[in-house]
Amino acid sequence: MAMSAVEYGPNGRVIRKDKASLDQIKQELAQREHAWLDGKTRSVAGFARYARIGLILWCVQLALQAVMLAGFYFAPTRMPGVFFEMDGRESLNLAILSDWLIFATAITTFILVGRFTYRAQKNLFTINSPFAKMSPGWTVGWYFIPIAAIWQPFMGMSQIYRGSYAAVGEKVPEGSPLPIWWGAWLLMNVPDWFTTVWSDSAVMQYALLLASIGLSIVAAVFLMRILSEVAEKQTLLQGGGVANVFD
Repeated sequence: MAMSAVEYGPNGRVIRKDKASLDQIKQELAQREHAWLDGKTRSVAGFARYARIGLILWCVQLALQAVMLAGFYFAPTRMPGVFFEMDGRESLNLAILSDWLIFATAITTFILVGRFTYRAQKNLFTINSPFAKMSPGWTVGWYFIPIAAIWQPFMGMSQIYRGSYAAVGEKVPEGSPLPIWWGAWLLMNVPDWFTTVWSDSAVMQYALLLASIGLSIVAAVFLMRILSEVAEKQTLLQGGGVANVFD
């Protein structure tokens, strides 16, 4: 008979706790709750592929917008009116349409990345990976929680990245893309905070814009690398678990 993780004394008072056993029990319960019911992992390659396409499109759109806005800041009289005014209405122009296109691409890509993240973490629970601590739902949900969104999504992706390498018996390579991806993600909106400080300087306004776009592209590029590496490792799990990788 297995030893209980908690030993009770007289009157039901707890006199000993085995933390290691408690952690093991928690891990087993989490594995039962979050694993796929049939015990088989699911492919994340499709979500990774389409998310990478979305990220590439987003980067291209940002770069094109940077070129277009260069004319707005430094040569507005030479720009065709269609860029900033259409049919005499400033509310309908290519600049605003560009913003909406970037927004739509970003939302679509985020959904794909969220589906990828959820499924990848669920796969780790299915193979009973010790790296899987955060529930699949919360690997996505933490992005929407103020303050916690600063670090919790990074923790979830870190579990997925490290767990996927460990699942196929490999060490995480040096120069992990995780810190650069998350650092750029957190910093990409910082330049916008200073736009009011140099509101009278077109040069500074544009420089801050370029800084924000640059950080956004860096975050996208390193996220694409994370998606590719995790998808590659988890594809090896399609046979049914860690053991089959080495058969």
